[in-house]
Amino acid sequence: MFQISSKVFLVNLLTELIIYFIFFSLIIGKRKKDILIRNIFLIVLNFFSTVLIYDIYEFIPTIILIISIYIMYRESNPDYYLMNTVLISRIIFNFTTIVVRVMILPFIINLKVLNIFIISTENFMVLIILILIFYLCRKYNFANIVRDGNYTLSILSVYILIILESFFYFGRRTGTTNTIILGFSIFLLLQLIFIITIFIIQMENSKTRAKRELIDNQLNNLKYYTDELEQNQRELNKFRHDYTNIMLALKSSYIDGTINLAMIEDFDRYSSKYFEGEIVDSMGDLLNIEDPLIKGFLFMKLVQMKHDKIDYEFECKTTISKSNIETHDMIRIIGNSIDNAVQEISIMGTGKVEIFIYQNSEEQEFLIENPYMKNDLDIDYYIEEGNTSKKGHSGFGLSNVKEISEKYDNLFVQYSATEKFSTRIMIIMK
Repeated sequence: MFQISSKVFLVNLLTELIIYFIFFSLIIGKRKKDILIRNIFLIVLNFFSTVLIYDIYEFIPTIILIISIYIMYRESNPDYYLMNTVLISRIIFNFTTIVVRVMILPFIINLKVLNIFIISTENFMVLIILILIFYLCRKYNFANIVRDGNYTLSILSVYILIILESFFYFGRRTGTTNTIILGFSIFLLLQLIFIITIFIIQMENSKTRAKRELIDNQLNNLKYYTDELEQNQRELNKFRHDYTNIMLALKSSYIDGTINLAMIEDFDRYSSKYFEGEIVDSMGDLLNIEDPLIKGFLFMKLVQMKHDKIDYEFECKTTISKSNIETHDMIRIIGNSIDNAVQEISIMGTGKVEIFIYQNSEEQEFLIENPYMKNDLDIDYYIEEGNTSKKGHSGFGLSNVKEISEKYDNLFVQYSATEKFSTRIMIIMK
C-alpha cells in the first residue's frame, strides 16, 4: 500500500481540481460570464470541503463538486446538457487518472511513499491526455451527443461514476492495487459494451427525432406553398375575368371619345396589385437558396409576415449553397431571429423587418434587422436564458441561438443595437 504525506496530498488535491476545471471549461465552452472567477471559487470550495469531509465519507466531496458546478453554471431547470457534461467530464477525468496510474505502476511498484515528483508526473500526464481527449471531442461533436441526451444519459453517467469512485474508495481502503487493476479491466470490458449499446440507441433515437421534425417542417412548408399558389391562382383567374371586362370598357370609351387619364390610372392601380407585392418580388431571390428546407421555411415566414401585415424587405442575390451546419439548427437560429424581429415590430406598431442573405467563396451571411425600443440593458442580458424585454415572453430565444452556435466552430452569431437591432449570422465555408 502506498503512503503519501499530508503536504503531498494537499498539493495533489489542489492540482487535480485545477486540471479537472481546465478540462471542464474546455468542454462546456463560454457558457457564463466570469468563468475564471467562478472556477476559482469552485476550486476553493471543493478543496476545503474535501479536506474537511474526506476522512468522514469519501463520496461526499464528489457529490459537492457536481452539485456546486451545476448551481454555478445552470441556465435552465432542469439543465440536462450541463448535468451530462459535468458527469461525463468527471468520468473521463477519473478514467484517465486510472489509466495513467496503471501506466506508471511498473515504475513505482517497489516504492512505499509517493513523493511530489511522482504525483506531479502523474498529474501532468493526465492533463496532456485530457487535452487530447478535448480535441477529439470537438472533432467528433461531443457537444451534440451530450446536448441530445436527456435524463437517461444522466442516469447512465451517475451509474458509471459511482462504479469508478468505488474503485478509488476500495483501493485506498484495502491498498490492493492489483485488485483494482483486475477489477478495472473486467469493469472496462463490460461497461464498454453497455455504453456503446446505450449510445447507439440514443443516437438512433436522436436521428429519428431529427428526421421526423424535418419531415414535419417540409410538410408544413409544402402546405404554405400550396395555399399561396392556390390563392395566387384564384386572384389571377379573377383578374383575367376583370381584365377582359375592363378592356372592353376602355375600347368602348375610346370609340365614344370619352376615355380620359383618370380611367387609365384606375386601371393601372388595379392591375399593379396583381403584379407587384413582397411575395412575388421575393420568389426570385428565394430560388437562389439551394437548401429546400431553408428555402421553404423562409417562404413560410414571408407569407406569415404578409398575412400579419408586417412590412418586410427580403434580398438574396447570390447562390446560397448548403453548409456543414445542420439544417434544423439553421432553421432554429433564423426562426428565432425573425420571430424576435416580428415581435418587436408588433409591440412598437411600426417598422420593417429586413432580411439580407449573401454568400461568397469564404462565408455565408444572414443579416436580420428591425427597429427596436431602446433601453439601458446590455445585449448580453437578453442572451442569458430567461431574460427578455417582452412582457409575458419566456426569453429563451437568444439563449437558444447562443446554445446552438456553440456547437460549431465555424458558426458565429453577432448582435448590435444602434439605430436598428441587427442579428448577423456568419458561416465560415469549409
